[in-house]
Amino acid sequence: MSKVNGNELLIFLHIPKTGGTTLTKVIEQQYQNNFHYEKGDLSKLKMDLDRAETILGHLPFGAHRYVSKKCTYITMLREPVEHVTSWFYYRYKSPYLDPYDGSFEDYLNDDIFNLTYSNLQTRFICGDDPPSFEKAKMILTTYFSVVGITELFAESLFFMKKKFHWQEVFVEKSNVNRNRPLREHLPKSTIEIICKKNEIDLKVYNFAKNKLLKKIAGLDDQTKRELNQFKRNFASI
Repeated sequence: MSKVNGNELLIFLHIPKTGGTTLTKVIEQQYQNNFHYEKGDLSKLKMDLDRAETILGHLPFGAHRYVSKKCTYITMLREPVEHVTSWFYYRYKSPYLDPYDGSFEDYLNDDIFNLTYSNLQTRFICGDDPPSFEKAKMILTTYFSVVGITELFAESLFFMKKKFHWQEVFVEKSNVNRNRPLREHLPKSTIEIICKKNEIDLKVYNFAKNKLLKKIAGLDDQTKRELNQFKRNFASI
């Protein structure tokens, strides 16, 4: 089992529909004391949190305030059109959850979306504060060891493995929604609505993606070979 650097507590800020269920299973392979947050007041869970090696779950930024030891965060971000589409067809068109009586475009223009899901990725990052690009950029730069990108999942996982000295990583893709339209099949008007209503998420995503791409480009030759081998292994899954 791995140990977080310097006995830091690893907090995985799991934004829904970003590949986080798959990453959670990877983290569970690496650590013994994983605290799975579901709901409740974190301030009342301090004893459990102090014993944990990781905190996993759909919790916004800010959990470090309730822990005595040093913390570091990781997360995954997803391209907003893919993110919102995946969420709608998972949450509202699933036979196992409460259906939404309307089309995708109806949902995008509904107060349900405006109040709860627009710029959701930035909302998670900003925690109790309103979604803000500058605030999110500061938080990601200051508190996060690795900010992964769903569309670059193997590369993101590679950097996490390196950063936290993880042992062999076994990946089982989980919670993949195949009952959704591809982006190229979405009407242009739908894409435009998503981009307009997730303008901050798009800026945050591009900021994080560009940083990751620069990090990849700056690798030495040996590490690039390691990354390419890791990607080949990942692609074979």
